[in-house]
Amino acid sequence: MGLSLSHYFVKSTLTCFLLICSFAVSRAQVKADTTDNFMEWRCIVIAARSHSFSELDKLAKEISKKTGIPYDNKERIYDKKEGIILPDDPAKYGIDAGQSFPRRFDEQRISIEMAHFYDEGGRDEMILVTGIFSTQDQVAAEAQQKLIYDIVPKNEIVITQLYMGCTH
Repeated sequence: MGLSLSHYFVKSTLTCFLLICSFAVSRAQVKADTTDNFMEWRCIVIAARSHSFSELDKLAKEISKKTGIPYDNKERIYDKKEGIILPDDPAKYGIDAGQSFPRRFDEQRISIEMAHFYDEGGRDEMILVTGIFSTQDQVAAEAQQKLIYDIVPKNEIVITQLYMGCTH
């Protein structure tokens, strides 16, 4: 007895369904792997934590003057509602105007950042970052921590994963 046409239809439909499910799972895994591939471990040297932008700004200038580490907040401002953002000036900042982009790349410069991008800090807590270093360069992070110790003895190094992919 031969197989009916409807049996072939059911079998081919089932095969097609399984292929589609397999493809969907593969795409989801690729997306997860891609996101994970853009996560990298970094040592963040944090000089201070505060809810006051002006307090951290004053301390940043003092640390910069005494250590020579440049203070550059990249023209960002503090907005009580949004946190630290670029001014809302599309002519000057394009699509980034009014947005908040945390610092992510290895460099020694002082900036004020929103704590929740780096650790378990509250939504309105800010941190004074004096450097971001690769975990392979943890010795440099520790050296910077010692450099700022006389000014801010309660500084800390936070080791965390940062997203290093495109933010647009």
